Amino acid sequence: MPTLVTGASGFLGRALCPLLTDAGHAVVGVQRTRPVPPGVQPLLLPAVPDNGPELAAWIHESRPARVLHLGSPVNPARDPALWEEMQTGVLQTTAHIARACAATDTPLVLVSTCEVYGDGPAPFHESQRPQPVSPYSAAKAAAELWVSTLARTQGLRALILRPFLAYGPHQERRGLVPAAVRAAVRREPFPMTAGAQTRELNHVQDLARGIAMAAESGLWGHTLNLCGGPELPVLQIVQRIFDLAGADRSLIMPGALPTRSGEVARFCGDPSLCASLLGYQPRIDLDAGLRACIDAERAA
Repeated sequence: MPTLVTGASGFLGRALCPLLTDAGHAVVGVQRTRPVPPGVQPLLLPAVPDNGPELAAWIHESRPARVLHLGSPVNPARDPALWEEMQTGVLQTTAHIARACAATDTPLVLVSTCEVYGDGPAPFHESQRPQPVSPYSAAKAAAELWVSTLARTQGLRALILRPFLAYGPHQERRGLVPAAVRAAVRREPFPMTAGAQTRELNHVQDLARGIAMAAESGLWGHTLNLCGGPELPVLQIVQRIFDLAGADRSLIMPGALPTRSGEVARFCGDPSLCASLLGYQPRIDLDAGLRACIDAERAA
């Protein structure tokens, strides 16, 4: 029986699938617009907002060993107009998958997001109430609640993971790290906010390893942070990238951009529960991870 991975073509999915295939698992990956990683059997689906019905039908027919649900639109903008898109692509798709898993007794690992904590007190712990601040994070929180409901009432074997702020080579350039890496490699000015807010960074390979561990753990009924990376002020992160790239720090322009309304001052997770239950800890040193990003950008 194969393992189904939604989001197999995404940033995290591309890191996860090789770990699964190297461990001897047959992997089927959802492919919509981008190809799945080598060694993964593609499940071709149309690029529509909700592939839930097709995925549910495949689960009923194929009875996979497990479902790792990573696939999701991602847009953390605080624009209420995004709610319909997120409700469809996040909540509705997850609802179809979860119902099919419950009906077929298929274990489900729901890869959610640390964004559900929003502007809550940090370091974020799994026991605190989610405080989403965007349609994306609200839809993720609602999807978690629905999966937990099916686990309590329908016997769904489910584990919810909340990975924290991924970075790594070949990441889309809208994030802080890839944007700063690109500017540093090209020796371009980098306008930014004052950068006093802190963020926790976790290498994508570490997070993928944590998901693979969770899929084998049998820790059904739990919600776990995948975190433990270093927490640093944003300005220090950018300065570190420029230093590692050999770029002049004078190109960094702190304060050139206004601080976003409602900016979260501190964003990091409490790793203790995941460490104790799963034995997960990050392994990749931040400088080594950032150097890999810089090398990948130079080779692009």
